Amino acid sequence: MMQGVDPVTVHAAGENNREDLFIAPTVVAPVPAKGHPLMEDELFGPYLPIVPVDDVDHAIDIINMRDHPLALYVFGDNKKQVDKLIDNTRSGGVLVNDVMIHVAEHGISFGGVGPSGMGIYHGDNSFNTFVHERSVMFKPSGMEKVLAARYPPYTDDKVSLIRVLFAGLPAAIHAKFIAIFKFIVTLRRVFSS
Repeated sequence: MMQGVDPVTVHAAGENNREDLFIAPTVVAPVPAKGHPLMEDELFGPYLPIVPVDDVDHAIDIINMRDHPLALYVFGDNKKQVDKLIDNTRSGGVLVNDVMIHVAEHGISFGGVGPSGMGIYHGDNSFNTFVHERSVMFKPSGMEKVLAARYPPYTDDKVSLIRVLFAGLPAAIHAKFIAIFKFIVTLRRVFSS
């Protein structure tokens, strides 16, 4: 992973040990946003590439040119800039001014989007991620006489019955059903003449 990296830019916090398969936490700076081996994939190891940016918009452009990350870690006290980063990027989660505390908080979800994750975890979210709630509905056969109003020919009586059946629905859905039935009734009148 470190092939082609100028050793002057590597700042390790300890010694690596090949036998123990240990890599010390390592900061690499500055790193270009494109074309560097450390920027090819999302990192979950001890490497921290530092990508210099000109401003918040430049940071947003760099974040958005890559796959969505597992988490976006934003450091700063300028609420306007922090909100701009959050509002204009997509990630599994966002943590402001820290890099660990969100993992310890089981009341909030943790997980990635796209190539960076398969669902969300912690608390109820873990259960819901790994189970599938299967919907099963039984319609009593005796209801067919009432629901027969949905089949042509659409008489005025059938349209009235449909209005009564859908009267308890939220206004937007009710209006859509009524509009569809009015359209069907109009078509029936046009084509039956």
